[in-house]
Amino acid sequence: MAKPFIVKELVENRIVMRTTDSGSQVILDQGPLVFPNDSTIQIVTDLFSKNIRLSTEPPNEIKIGGGNLFFTTTNGNASTVAAQIFQTGQQVRQTNLTVLTEGTLAPAAAVYNELNNTDVPGINEMSRVLIEPDAAGTSIHSMIIHVGDPNIPGRVIRLQNTGTNVGQTLTLVDQSGAGTAGGLFLGPGDYVIPAGGGADVVFSLAANAWLVQGI
Repeated sequence: MAKPFIVKELVENRIVMRTTDSGSQVILDQGPLVFPNDSTIQIVTDLFSKNIRLSTEPPNEIKIGGGNLFFTTTNGNASTVAAQIFQTGQQVRQTNLTVLTEGTLAPAAAVYNELNNTDVPGINEMSRVLIEPDAAGTSIHSMIIHVGDPNIPGRVIRLQNTGTNVGQTLTLVDQSGAGTAGGLFLGPGDYVIPAGGGADVVFSLAANAWLVQGI
């Protein structure tokens, strides 16, 4: 141990340890003299439904239980530093996270009543969407970045018109009746992005719409 400790409480299913000087650390150290072939520290429960909890004062804690891992730090920041970070799952979702730099919709159809992640796979994770409009222009009436879920407040996406001809305009239709509620655009009227131009849209919870930020 890093310092002397006492067993404060011992019952059948719980051991509470505190350092004798009321310090904040209890360190488990498996050195080579004790276990020469194993340097692993293990905290184990033998039932799937039981929890392992590491916490300071709630709500700052790490809890493992029932096959789930919960990491909560309401009053601070979570920082991860590594050469590579891998996250694998049927669905990995983090609020306002940009995982993909950009995606492409080319060629685009003339009209999208709802632009979503079927039209642009991964649109819910990217920071920029490159769109090559139809030869006569493309209009978008609403955008839902994750089908079945509401758009995330504060989410910013860059819509870039990659067209090269004058007729290839990209129009974000203002408060369209053809669009999907919760994914409409709110701008100074219909916002027309010319070939080669772009606009940022940010989702506002108060407006329940994408606010058009301009070129």
